[in-house]
Amino acid sequence: MGSSIGLYEHVYLLGVPTMMATPRLFIINFENTLFDTNEAIWRSADRTFKTIYSPRVNIGLDKVFTPREVVNYVRSSDNIKSAFTAMLQKISPNKPVNAFMVNAWAVTYKQLYMADGIQYIKPLWCVYELLKTLKEAKIPTVIFANKLPKVFVMDIFKRNKMDHLIDEFMIMAETGIRSGGGVPPKPDAGSYKEYGLEMFSSSSSSSTQRGGGYYGTDDVLVVGDSEDDIRYGKAIGASICWVSNGYEDREQAERCTSLVRAVRRDKWGRDAFIVRHLAELNTFIERIVNDKAKNVW
Repeated sequence: MGSSIGLYEHVYLLGVPTMMATPRLFIINFENTLFDTNEAIWRSADRTFKTIYSPRVNIGLDKVFTPREVVNYVRSSDNIKSAFTAMLQKISPNKPVNAFMVNAWAVTYKQLYMADGIQYIKPLWCVYELLKTLKEAKIPTVIFANKLPKVFVMDIFKRNKMDHLIDEFMIMAETGIRSGGGVPPKPDAGSYKEYGLEMFSSSSSSSTQRGGGYYGTDDVLVVGDSEDDIRYGKAIGASICWVSNGYEDREQAERCTSLVRAVRRDKWGRDAFIVRHLAELNTFIERIVNDKAKNVW
């Protein structure tokens, strides 16, 4: 857990609600909510650096950045070009960034990530169980992976024998949106409308704008591990579950906790809560699904 231990003083105050209606739709972030991609990102970036940059400067990427720093650059950027631009500026702060080199980095990185990085992408604890629970409860589930091609995401599920638990149509990925332009990145609420997800919302909530939400879809649950996931849920007016996954960056963890607290205390009373891992979320979903079944004659 590292420096994030202090975060958990607040977890039970912001833990799962005692009562909650069964969500009509789950939107779950792919990277580092369902699957750990950190090692794949680091290895692919390191090999990219060694292929393009190291022969010229005779140093390795690990001499400039820690693996965590590289992962943070990639994960916090809108796209891989932005990430490499920031890293090149850090490496050579007094030199203008060469656009040709950035493009070369991006192309090489994507090729390495797709070809070799995939073997380092591992499911996090209880992914299978959660997806199985949602499948058996017939709750539609969207996998949000706007930085990766849909075919790549589907291949990861197949490699881990989970492809039967998801619907390929329900993967919002880099090439998965119907307009062909790619899924608008989180926290942009545009993907919700563009992908036609309003059809899963109840008519009463989807027709009402609540809490600054784009659609007021309080019967939709957004699940993710980042600030952007929380902001995306807020932007579409959904309920929110932040999966902390043992956050080691205390500053980011505290920002996420504050965001969850702010949503939970807003005047709209939307559900916003924290779980430490997917096993806690799965137990909670099993309970509310079972409670609903008991009340159906």
